[in-house]
Amino acid sequence: DDTFLYINQSFGFNRSIGLAMMLDGKLWRGVEGRSGRIGHMVIDPNGPQCECGQHGCWRVMTSDETELQHAIDALRSGKNSSLQVFSEKDYCELTVDEIHMAAIHGDDLAQEVLKQRVEYTELAISNLINIFDPGVVITAYSFTTINKPDIYTIMVGMGNVVKQIMKELPLNPNAERRHAKNGTSAVLLGAASMLLEEFMN
Repeated sequence: DDTFLYINQSFGFNRSIGLAMMLDGKLWRGVEGRSGRIGHMVIDPNGPQCECGQHGCWRVMTSDETELQHAIDALRSGKNSSLQVFSEKDYCELTVDEIHMAAIHGDDLAQEVLKQRVEYTELAISNLINIFDPGVVITAYSFTTINKPDIYTIMVGMGNVVKQIMKELPLNPNAERRHAKNGTSAVLLGAASMLLEEFMN
C-alpha cells in the first residue's frame, strides 16, 4: 500500500499520540518536519484543558487522568463495580492500572470507562480518514506501567479488551483497518529506516 496512516497511542506514564503519513510511497514530514503531531487535535471543545492551552485535545481526552476521573465520577454516583473497594478512602488509591486490570477481568464499569477512551480515539481517526483518504489505517497501542510485576498480563489483556471494544464500534468504512504487528517497536524500526535512507542519499 502506497498511501496509509500509522497511528501510535501509548497508555500509561509514557503517553503520546503520533502519526506517520505515507502518501504515494513517501513519508510526509511537513514544511518543518513536524507533521503527525495529532495529539493536539481538538475532539471535544468542552473537555478538560490540555497543557498546550486548548480544551479537549485528543491527547487529554484519552489520558490516564481523564480516564481515572471518569471512573471516579461513575463510582461516586454509586454504580456497581469491583472498584468500589477503593471507596473507603474516597478512591484516592485508585489507579488506572487497577481500572485496566478490572476491565481485563470483565468489570462492566471499568470496560465502559475504557470504551469511552477508545471511542474518542476512533472519532479522531475517523476525522483523519476523511481528510487524507488513505487506503489503510494501521493502529498500534502500547501499555506502560511502573513497578508492576504483572505488566505482561496487563499489556496482553488490555490489547484483547481494546480489540473487542473496537469490534463493537461503528468504524469509518472508508479505509481498511489493521493492527500493528510490531507494536511500538515499529516506531523504532521506522526511525532507523529514515536514518538509513538519509545516509544512502
